[in-house]
Amino acid sequence: MNRMVVPALSGAILFSGLAEAQSTDSSRAGSASTIPESHVCWRGVRAPACTSFWITEVSVAYPFAMSSQQYAGAGSQLLWTVGRMINRGPTTALGVTVSAGFVQDGNRFSLEGRRRWWASERSGLDLSVGLLQTSLSNGYSSHQDQYGITAGAFAVGGDLIHANAHADFVLTGKPRSELTIGGGFGSQAALVVSILGGLLALAAISSLSMD
Repeated sequence: MNRMVVPALSGAILFSGLAEAQSTDSSRAGSASTIPESHVCWRGVRAPACTSFWITEVSVAYPFAMSSQQYAGAGSQLLWTVGRMINRGPTTALGVTVSAGFVQDGNRFSLEGRRRWWASERSGLDLSVGLLQTSLSNGYSSHQDQYGITAGAFAVGGDLIHANAHADFVLTGKPRSELTIGGGFGSQAALVVSILGGLLALAAISSLSMD
Protein backbone atom coordinates (compact mmCIF):
# COMPACT_ATOMS: atom_id res chain seq x y z
CA MET A 1 0.00 0.00 0.00
CA ASN A 2 2.92 2.40 0.63
CA ARG A 3 3.76 2.30 -3.03
CA MET A 4 0.24 3.54 -3.88
CA VAL A 5 0.84 6.75 -1.92
CA VAL A 6 3.34 8.14 -4.45
CA PRO A 7 1.12 7.83 -7.56
CA ALA A 8 -1.92 9.03 -5.57
CA LEU A 9 -0.15 12.17 -4.35
CA SER A 10 1.39 12.77 -7.75
CA GLY A 11 -2.01 12.41 -9.40
CA ALA A 12 -3.49 14.96 -7.01
CA ILE A 13 -0.71 17.43 -7.78
CA LEU A 14 -1.16 16.85 -11.50
CA PHE A 15 -4.89 17.58 -11.20
CA SER A 16 -4.20 20.77 -9.22
CA GLY A 17 -1.74 21.86 -11.88
CA LEU A 18 -4.35 21.20 -14.57
CA ALA A 19 -6.92 23.28 -12.70
CA GLU A 20 -4.57 26.26 -12.40
CA ALA A 21 -3.38 25.95 -15.96
CA GLN A 22 -6.94 25.85 -17.28
CA SER A 23 -7.78 28.99 -15.37
CA THR A 24 -4.82 30.92 -16.81
CA ASP A 25 -4.04 29.34 -20.18
CA SER A 26 -5.88 31.55 -22.72
CA SER A 27 -5.88 31.21 -26.48
CA ARG A 28 -2.65 32.07 -28.30
CA ALA A 29 -4.43 32.91 -31.55
CA GLY A 30 -3.73 36.62 -31.13
CA SER A 31 -0.38 38.34 -31.19
CA ALA A 32 2.08 38.20 -28.27
CA SER A 33 1.07 41.75 -27.29
CA THR A 34 -2.41 40.50 -26.28
CA ILE A 35 -1.03 37.91 -23.83
CA PRO A 36 -1.36 38.86 -20.13
CA GLU A 37 1.78 40.06 -18.38
CA SER A 38 1.76 37.00 -16.10
CA HIS A 39 0.82 33.93 -18.09
CA VAL A 40 1.17 30.45 -16.56
CA CYS A 41 1.05 27.47 -18.94
CA TRP A 42 0.63 23.79 -18.23
CA ARG A 43 2.83 22.79 -21.18
CA GLY A 44 6.11 24.65 -21.49
CA VAL A 45 6.39 27.39 -24.13
CA ARG A 46 9.23 29.86 -24.31
CA ALA A 47 8.73 33.57 -23.65
CA PRO A 48 6.85 35.70 -24.43
CA ALA A 49 4.04 33.16 -24.85
CA CYS A 50 4.47 31.97 -21.24
CA THR A 51 6.06 33.65 -18.26
CA SER A 52 6.10 30.35 -16.33
CA PHE A 53 4.94 26.78 -16.77
CA TRP A 54 4.42 23.49 -14.95
CA ILE A 55 6.61 20.42 -15.15
CA THR A 56 4.42 17.30 -14.82
CA GLU A 57 6.15 14.09 -15.87
CA VAL A 58 5.96 10.34 -15.47
CA SER A 59 9.02 8.41 -16.56
CA VAL A 60 10.77 5.06 -16.47
CA ALA A 61 14.52 4.58 -16.28
CA TYR A 62 16.85 1.60 -16.48
CA PRO A 63 20.39 1.29 -15.07
CA PHE A 64 23.22 0.68 -17.51
CA ALA A 65 26.10 1.15 -15.08
CA MET A 66 26.48 0.96 -11.30
CA SER A 67 29.39 0.77 -8.88
CA SER A 68 27.86 -1.83 -6.55
CA GLN A 69 25.51 -4.78 -6.89
CA GLN A 70 24.99 -5.00 -3.13
CA TYR A 71 21.49 -3.57 -3.18
CA ALA A 72 19.07 -6.00 -4.72
CA GLY A 73 16.45 -3.25 -5.17
CA ALA A 74 18.63 -1.09 -7.40
CA GLY A 75 17.21 -1.38 -10.88
CA SER A 76 14.45 -0.05 -13.09
CA GLN A 77 12.63 3.03 -11.81
CA LEU A 78 9.14 4.49 -12.14
CA LEU A 79 9.05 8.17 -11.19
CA TRP A 80 6.59 11.06 -11.03
CA THR A 81 7.97 14.59 -11.28
CA VAL A 82 6.25 17.92 -10.65
CA GLY A 83 7.64 21.43 -10.54
CA ARG A 84 7.48 25.00 -11.75
CA MET A 85 9.70 26.74 -14.30
CA ILE A 86 10.06 30.47 -14.95
CA ASN A 87 11.12 31.76 -18.34
CA ARG A 88 14.11 34.09 -18.07
CA GLY A 89 13.70 35.20 -21.65
CA PRO A 90 13.14 33.53 -25.03
CA THR A 91 16.14 31.20 -24.63
CA THR A 92 16.22 29.87 -21.04
CA ALA A 93 14.00 28.90 -18.09
CA LEU A 94 14.83 28.13 -14.45
CA GLY A 95 12.87 26.17 -11.86
CA VAL A 96 12.64 23.48 -9.20
CA THR A 97 11.19 19.97 -9.40
CA VAL A 98 10.30 17.24 -6.92
CA SER A 99 10.43 13.59 -7.99
CA ALA A 100 9.04 10.57 -6.16
CA GLY A 101 8.67 6.96 -7.16
CA PHE A 102 9.94 3.47 -6.65
CA VAL A 103 12.55 1.07 -7.90
CA GLN A 104 12.35 -2.72 -7.97
CA ASP A 105 12.46 -3.03 -4.20
CA GLY A 106 12.46 0.44 -2.67
CA ASN A 107 11.74 4.14 -3.10
CA ARG A 108 13.50 7.12 -4.62
CA PHE A 109 12.95 10.84 -3.89
CA SER A 110 14.77 13.90 -5.18
CA LEU A 111 14.62 17.69 -5.06
CA GLU A 112 16.33 19.28 -8.06
CA GLY A 113 17.00 22.63 -9.60
CA ARG A 114 16.44 22.58 -13.35
CA ARG A 115 17.46 24.80 -16.24
CA ARG A 116 16.06 24.65 -19.75
CA TRP A 117 17.61 25.90 -22.97
CA TRP A 118 14.89 26.39 -25.57
CA ALA A 119 15.65 24.93 -29.02
CA SER A 120 12.26 25.85 -30.49
CA GLU A 121 8.91 27.20 -29.36
CA ARG A 122 8.12 24.11 -27.24
CA SER A 123 11.22 21.86 -27.24
CA GLY A 124 14.57 22.11 -25.54
CA LEU A 125 17.32 20.62 -23.39
CA ASP A 126 17.03 20.48 -19.59
CA LEU A 127 19.85 19.97 -17.09
CA SER A 128 19.16 19.35 -13.39
CA VAL A 129 21.06 18.81 -10.16
CA GLY A 130 19.86 18.25 -6.60
CA LEU A 131 19.48 16.16 -3.47
CA LEU A 132 18.67 12.44 -3.48
CA GLN A 133 17.12 10.05 -0.94
CA THR A 134 16.70 6.32 -1.56
CA SER A 135 15.33 3.47 0.48
CA LEU A 136 16.56 0.17 -0.96
CA SER A 137 16.66 -3.43 0.12
CA ASN A 138 19.97 -4.46 1.62
CA GLY A 139 19.53 -7.99 0.29
CA TYR A 140 17.79 -9.27 3.41
CA SER A 141 14.44 -8.31 4.90
CA SER A 142 15.06 -4.66 5.78
CA HIS A 143 15.48 -1.41 3.88
CA GLN A 144 18.18 1.20 4.35
CA ASP A 145 17.72 4.94 3.82
CA GLN A 146 20.62 6.61 2.03
CA TYR A 147 21.30 10.16 0.89
CA GLY A 148 23.31 11.74 -1.88
CA ILE A 149 23.15 13.92 -4.96
CA THR A 150 21.74 13.44 -8.44
CA ALA A 151 22.18 15.11 -11.82
CA GLY A 152 20.11 14.69 -14.96
CA ALA A 153 19.73 15.65 -18.61
CA PHE A 154 16.45 15.73 -20.55
CA ALA A 155 15.70 16.09 -24.25
CA VAL A 156 12.18 17.52 -24.16
CA GLY A 157 9.71 17.40 -27.03
CA GLY A 158 6.83 19.79 -26.41
CA ASP A 159 6.68 18.66 -22.75
CA LEU A 160 4.70 15.67 -24.05
CA ILE A 161 7.59 13.22 -24.40
CA HIS A 162 11.19 13.22 -23.22
CA ALA A 163 14.34 11.13 -23.09
CA ASN A 164 16.50 11.38 -19.98
CA ALA A 165 19.72 10.25 -18.34
CA HIS A 166 20.57 10.46 -14.63
CA ALA A 167 23.66 10.01 -12.50
CA ASP A 168 22.97 9.17 -8.84
CA PHE A 169 25.71 9.36 -6.22
CA VAL A 170 24.88 7.92 -2.78
CA LEU A 171 27.19 9.46 -0.17
CA THR A 172 26.02 7.91 3.12
CA GLY A 173 26.44 4.34 4.33
CA LYS A 174 28.43 2.53 1.67
CA PRO A 175 28.86 5.07 -1.17
CA ARG A 176 27.82 3.94 -4.61
CA SER A 177 26.91 5.44 -7.97
CA GLU A 178 24.43 4.54 -10.69
CA LEU A 179 23.80 5.75 -14.23
CA THR A 180 20.34 5.38 -15.77
CA ILE A 181 18.71 6.15 -19.09
CA GLY A 182 15.00 6.31 -19.82
CA GLY A 183 12.09 8.29 -21.14
CA GLY A 184 8.58 9.34 -20.33
CA PHE A 185 5.59 11.56 -20.86
CA GLY A 186 4.57 15.03 -19.75
CA SER A 187 1.47 17.23 -19.24
CA GLN A 188 -1.71 15.62 -20.65
CA ALA A 189 0.11 12.43 -21.66
CA ALA A 190 1.53 12.05 -18.13
CA LEU A 191 -1.91 12.57 -16.63
CA VAL A 192 -3.46 9.87 -18.82
CA VAL A 193 -0.63 7.41 -18.09
CA SER A 194 -0.88 8.09 -14.33
CA ILE A 195 -4.64 7.55 -14.28
CA LEU A 196 -4.46 4.35 -16.30
CA GLY A 197 -1.58 3.08 -14.17
CA GLY A 198 -3.49 3.85 -10.98
CA LEU A 199 -6.58 2.05 -12.22
CA LEU A 200 -4.54 -1.01 -13.20
CA ALA A 201 -2.83 -1.03 -9.81
CA LEU A 202 -6.19 -0.80 -7.99
CA ALA A 203 -7.56 -3.62 -10.15
CA ALA A 204 -4.52 -5.78 -9.33
CA ILE A 205 -4.87 -5.09 -5.58
CA SER A 206 -8.60 -5.87 -5.69
CA SER A 207 -7.90 -9.10 -7.52
CA LEU A 208 -5.31 -10.17 -4.94
CA SER A 209 -7.58 -9.31 -2.01
CA MET A 210 -10.37 -11.45 -3.48
CA ASP A 211 -8.17 -14.53 -3.82
